[in-house]
Amino acid sequence: MIELRKLEQGDFDIFKSWISSKDELFQFAGPIFHFPLTDEQLHTYITDERRVAYKVVLSEKNTIIGNAELNFENTLPDFQEY
Repeated sequence: MIELRKLEQGDFDIFKSWISSKDELFQFAGPIFHFPLTDEQLHTYITDERRVAYKVVLSEKNTIIGNAELNFENTLPDFQEY
């Protein structure tokens, strides 16, 4: 089973270890980061109120195997009641 847990500063090293090139970083995260990935970029990322960053954890081994994000940057406008 997997779990989603909030991404924390203590997880930064594992995330950075997954990226070894500019192309990999773009494939992994799109244009929101620049290579090389730094703690400062990741801190800005996890404190951005428009995003909720998660680590994907393999429960049985308590091992981080991926990431996920909820992005509220392009939310729909409020609907008016008629």
